[in-house]
Amino acid sequence: MAKYTPKSVQEAWDNHFGAFGAKDMDKILLDYNEESVITLFNATTKNKDVFKGVQGAKNLFEELWGALKDYSTLAAPVVDVDEKSRSVFLCWSCKGMGYESVTDTFIFTPDLKILRQNIHAVTTPSCCPPNRGALLPPNDYKAKGKDVV
Repeated sequence: MAKYTPKSVQEAWDNHFGAFGAKDMDKILLDYNEESVITLFNATTKNKDVFKGVQGAKNLFEELWGALKDYSTLAAPVVDVDEKSRSVFLCWSCKGMGYESVTDTFIFTPDLKILRQNIHAVTTPSCCPPNRGALLPPNDYKAKGKDVV
Protein backbone atom coordinates (compact mmCIF):
# COMPACT_ATOMS: atom_id res chain seq x y z
CA MET A 1 0.00 0.00 0.00
CA ALA A 2 1.23 3.48 -0.84
CA LYS A 3 2.12 5.79 2.03
CA TYR A 4 -0.95 7.68 3.27
CA THR A 5 -0.24 11.42 3.29
CA PRO A 6 -3.40 13.49 2.86
CA LYS A 7 -2.82 17.07 1.76
CA SER A 8 -5.97 18.59 3.26
CA VAL A 9 -8.64 17.96 5.87
CA GLN A 10 -11.03 17.26 3.01
CA GLU A 11 -8.75 14.55 1.64
CA ALA A 12 -8.36 12.98 5.10
CA TRP A 13 -12.12 13.22 5.62
CA ASP A 14 -12.83 11.58 2.26
CA ASN A 15 -10.63 8.66 3.32
CA HIS A 16 -12.41 8.39 6.68
CA PHE A 17 -15.95 8.68 5.33
CA GLY A 18 -15.25 6.25 2.49
CA ALA A 19 -13.66 3.73 4.84
CA PHE A 20 -16.60 3.98 7.24
CA GLY A 21 -19.07 3.33 4.43
CA ALA A 22 -17.04 0.38 3.14
CA LYS A 23 -16.30 -0.95 6.65
CA ASP A 24 -12.63 -0.98 5.65
CA MET A 25 -10.63 -1.29 8.88
CA ASP A 26 -7.17 -0.91 7.34
CA LYS A 27 -8.20 2.26 5.53
CA ILE A 28 -9.98 3.90 8.48
CA LEU A 29 -7.11 3.20 10.88
CA LEU A 30 -4.83 5.28 8.64
CA ASP A 31 -6.63 8.31 10.09
CA TYR A 32 -5.54 7.64 13.69
CA ASN A 33 -2.25 7.61 15.62
CA GLU A 34 -1.22 6.74 19.19
CA GLU A 35 -2.24 10.21 20.42
CA SER A 36 -5.80 9.83 19.09
CA VAL A 37 -8.59 9.88 21.66
CA ILE A 38 -12.21 9.01 20.85
CA THR A 39 -14.73 9.97 23.54
CA LEU A 40 -18.29 8.68 23.23
CA PHE A 41 -21.32 9.68 25.26
CA ASN A 42 -24.71 8.04 24.81
CA ALA A 43 -27.49 10.35 26.06
CA THR A 44 -29.95 7.45 26.19
CA THR A 45 -27.88 5.14 28.39
CA LYS A 46 -25.82 7.88 30.09
CA ASN A 47 -22.69 5.83 29.35
CA LYS A 48 -19.36 7.38 28.40
CA ASP A 49 -16.42 5.46 26.95
CA VAL A 50 -12.94 6.62 25.94
CA PHE A 51 -10.85 4.84 23.29
CA LYS A 52 -7.15 5.66 22.93
CA GLY A 53 -4.71 5.19 20.10
CA VAL A 54 -4.98 3.06 17.00
CA GLN A 55 -6.00 -0.04 18.96
CA GLY A 56 -8.77 1.90 20.67
CA ALA A 57 -10.07 3.07 17.29
CA LYS A 58 -9.94 -0.50 16.01
CA ASN A 59 -11.89 -1.74 19.04
CA LEU A 60 -14.54 0.93 18.49
CA PHE A 61 -15.03 0.21 14.79
CA GLU A 62 -15.10 -3.57 15.25
CA GLU A 63 -17.98 -3.21 17.67
CA LEU A 64 -19.76 -0.37 15.87
CA TRP A 65 -19.66 -2.11 12.50
CA GLY A 66 -20.88 -5.28 14.18
CA ALA A 67 -23.91 -3.32 15.37
CA LEU A 68 -24.48 -1.50 12.07
CA LYS A 69 -25.32 -4.59 10.05
CA ASP A 70 -27.63 -2.70 7.67
CA TYR A 71 -26.75 0.72 6.25
CA SER A 72 -30.07 1.12 4.39
CA THR A 73 -31.24 3.84 6.80
CA LEU A 74 -27.82 5.50 7.20
CA ALA A 75 -28.01 9.25 6.60
CA ALA A 76 -25.48 12.05 7.10
CA PRO A 77 -27.41 15.30 6.65
CA VAL A 78 -24.59 17.52 7.99
CA VAL A 79 -20.92 17.19 7.04
CA ASP A 80 -18.98 20.42 7.59
CA VAL A 81 -15.26 20.30 6.78
CA ASP A 82 -13.25 23.30 8.00
CA GLU A 83 -9.69 23.49 6.70
CA LYS A 84 -8.74 26.50 8.82
CA SER A 85 -9.59 24.86 12.15
CA ARG A 86 -8.64 21.36 10.89
CA SER A 87 -12.01 20.01 11.98
CA VAL A 88 -15.09 18.17 10.78
CA PHE A 89 -18.60 18.41 12.22
CA LEU A 90 -20.78 15.41 11.31
CA CYS A 91 -24.41 14.61 12.12
CA TRP A 92 -25.64 11.14 11.18
CA SER A 93 -28.23 8.52 11.97
CA CYS A 94 -29.03 4.93 11.16
CA LYS A 95 -32.54 4.67 12.58
CA GLY A 96 -33.13 1.14 11.33
CA MET A 97 -30.26 -0.02 13.56
CA GLY A 98 -31.25 2.07 16.58
CA TYR A 99 -28.94 5.07 16.10
CA GLU A 100 -31.48 7.90 16.21
CA SER A 101 -29.06 10.82 16.17
CA VAL A 102 -25.27 10.88 16.37
CA THR A 103 -23.01 13.93 16.30
CA ASP A 104 -19.24 13.67 15.82
CA THR A 105 -16.63 16.39 16.02
CA PHE A 106 -13.20 15.54 14.61
CA ILE A 107 -10.07 17.59 15.32
CA PHE A 108 -7.07 16.83 13.11
CA THR A 109 -3.35 17.21 13.82
CA PRO A 110 -1.13 19.30 11.51
CA ASP A 111 -0.20 16.05 9.69
CA LEU A 112 -3.95 15.31 9.32
CA LYS A 113 -4.45 12.44 11.76
CA ILE A 114 -7.50 12.49 14.00
CA LEU A 115 -6.32 13.86 17.34
CA ARG A 116 -9.75 14.01 19.00
CA GLN A 117 -13.09 12.56 18.00
CA ASN A 118 -16.00 13.44 20.28
CA ILE A 119 -19.26 11.56 19.75
CA HIS A 120 -22.70 12.25 21.23
CA ALA A 121 -25.35 9.64 20.47
CA VAL A 122 -29.05 9.16 21.05
CA THR A 123 -29.99 5.52 20.57
CA THR A 124 -33.02 3.33 21.10
CA PRO A 125 -32.96 1.24 24.29
CA SER A 126 -32.97 -1.98 22.23
CA CYS A 127 -29.80 -0.86 20.46
CA CYS A 128 -27.80 0.10 23.52
CA PRO A 129 -29.33 -1.00 26.84
CA PRO A 130 -28.20 0.59 30.13
CA ASN A 131 -24.92 -0.70 31.57
CA ARG A 132 -23.45 -1.25 28.11
CA GLY A 133 -20.91 0.70 26.09
CA ALA A 134 -21.83 4.22 25.04
CA LEU A 135 -22.48 3.48 21.36
CA LEU A 136 -22.28 -0.25 21.49
CA PRO A 137 -24.87 -3.02 21.45
CA PRO A 138 -25.18 -5.73 24.11
CA ASN A 139 -21.97 -7.46 22.97
CA ASP A 140 -19.80 -4.57 24.15
CA TYR A 141 -16.30 -4.89 25.60
CA LYS A 142 -17.27 -5.20 29.21
CA ALA A 143 -19.64 -8.06 28.41
CA LYS A 144 -16.73 -9.77 26.65
CA GLY A 145 -14.43 -9.17 29.60
CA LYS A 146 -12.36 -6.63 27.67
CA ASP A 147 -11.29 -3.22 28.80
CA VAL A 148 -12.01 -0.20 26.69
CA VAL A 149 -8.66 0.97 25.36
